[in-house]
Amino acid sequence: MGVLDAPALSPSVARRQLRRQRRPLLSRCQPQNNLAISPAGVEARTYKRQHYVIASGQSLQLQFSNWGNGGVNLGGTPGVDAPGLNTIYVRASFMNASGLVVPITFGNQRTVAVVPGGVVVSDPIEAEVVIGQTVYTFTRIEVEEGGSWPLGMWLDPSRNEGWDDADLTGSGAAPANTTAGQSYGPDVCWGLRKYEGSPVIGLLGDSIMADYANNNTVNRNFGWSHRALNNAYSFQMMALPNAGTSMAPTVIGQRLRLLEGCDVVLSNLGRNGINTALSTLATVQANFQFIWDYLIRRGLRVWQTTITPYTTSTDGFLTVGNQTPFTGGAADQEQLRVAVNDWIRTVPSPLSGVVDITAQVESAPNSGRWAADGTANFRTVDGIHPSNAGDAALALALNPSIFGPVAQ
Repeated sequence: MGVLDAPALSPSVARRQLRRQRRPLLSRCQPQNNLAISPAGVEARTYKRQHYVIASGQSLQLQFSNWGNGGVNLGGTPGVDAPGLNTIYVRASFMNASGLVVPITFGNQRTVAVVPGGVVVSDPIEAEVVIGQTVYTFTRIEVEEGGSWPLGMWLDPSRNEGWDDADLTGSGAAPANTTAGQSYGPDVCWGLRKYEGSPVIGLLGDSIMADYANNNTVNRNFGWSHRALNNAYSFQMMALPNAGTSMAPTVIGQRLRLLEGCDVVLSNLGRNGINTALSTLATVQANFQFIWDYLIRRGLRVWQTTITPYTTSTDGFLTVGNQTPFTGGAADQEQLRVAVNDWIRTVPSPLSGVVDITAQVESAPNSGRWAADGTANFRTVDGIHPSNAGDAALALALNPSIFGPVAQ
């Protein structure tokens, strides 16, 4: 393993390259989507994260931000973009498939300050990546005394991920701590694709798409949509737990910036849109229409999924018969879910298509109950979020060739 001091490209070259469209090149880059912040009293940490190359390219640029999922720790509303609580200081490096470590710079500086709500993009590096390769990023984050940073993707020790209190961005050394836990890392890795022609898919949804509740550590953050695309398509994850259809673009503007390099949006929104007492078929339809029309105006093609069940169970979801559709929120939430799904299946304008994920996990059409086979938590971990096997089943609903040819 070596360390390469690679200077940033000259400003004129950087400007010429940025005039070409930037595309996401790496998987496992996404906003800090968990309802959590760093541990109290910790002022610095380095996170090592594994990525798969999902499109061949060069001139990589890592994007970092200081915002997360609103709610308990950051304030505001869960599912809404919320600024961090204080300025954070980010330092990073990139390890290519051969183990060569390339320092990342920001305006020719190794460390960059990111103010609450801020977003920074690194200088391009002349690293070249090939689809199918496994690479790593090292992200060092520091705060002033009493400060914190938002957390997101879970680290997976089986993928050589981990964290360390020491700065590993120069050496690329293995982290001392390889236990699973939440981390901080790049929102996206932009780059110039070697081959155009295949679409980039933006994944917009809630915790069901984000795989937030999956209790299988090895597959956490590899939710159903990620699995269906199978690293054969360029994509950008933008799903945040608690996201709903009633959220206007003005309150999710940070994650919508990530649509810059996308051609298609696969929307898994909907579950949280029918959970409130104010939800009616008319309001849900209007909210969906508003979001779809907004995305179409941005020049994107849009596919929508159906809405999966929400039930309670008296036997750990061993059987169908001991499940009861959840009745909170709307006056008759299950009846509303069925009506919304029936409407979605008609492929309302301006949708390009529908992905009927519900059919893969529901015990029978419109039963309102998760399929069961006598195994505890067979398709769901808690009645609303899919299990590991549930994610695998949902993935079967999507044939990604509907979006276009695979990436190269």
